[in-house]
Amino acid sequence: MKRLRRWVFSGLTVLSVLLSAATIIAWVRSKTECDVFVCGVGPRRDVVISSVDGGVEFVEEIYPSPVSYEPGWRVGPQSPPGVAANYFGFGSATGRAQTFDVTGHLVIYRLVAVVVPNWFATALTLILPFAWILTRGLRRMKKGHCSKCGYDLRATPDRCPECGTIPPDKQVIGS
Repeated sequence: MKRLRRWVFSGLTVLSVLLSAATIIAWVRSKTECDVFVCGVGPRRDVVISSVDGGVEFVEEIYPSPVSYEPGWRVGPQSPPGVAANYFGFGSATGRAQTFDVTGHLVIYRLVAVVVPNWFATALTLILPFAWILTRGLRRMKKGHCSKCGYDLRATPDRCPECGTIPPDKQVIGS
């Protein structure tokens, strides 16, 4: 069970590092490009995730009648964020907006929007890798264990039978 937990923790750590790298790439890209992902939740609802000047904007759009927008990924020039962010880059808004549907008619819809800064998302995704580094280091620094591989040295305190490392307290200084 302990081994399974360690494997799961390590796997989640690798996933977290990959998400962190993707967040950093999106952060850099958001300064020049605007990536937009539209997900149609229902005939009258869309969820739009877009990268805006150093942050990620999540918008839920609720339409009064069915609208036929094409879901998918779009890339375009940087546009100003739809939600004003505060000093730390967070922001939120609710209200009404208007657009034209595919037939050219004006549609007034309701929206709920939240902006999360990329620095915050990067910090969240780096928590698990730092925890992994700390637990791995603490596991290897236990008293009576090899500092290189973590092997229990109670039976052989002079040299690690696993990797051959001599413990620092047993090393001869000078020649």
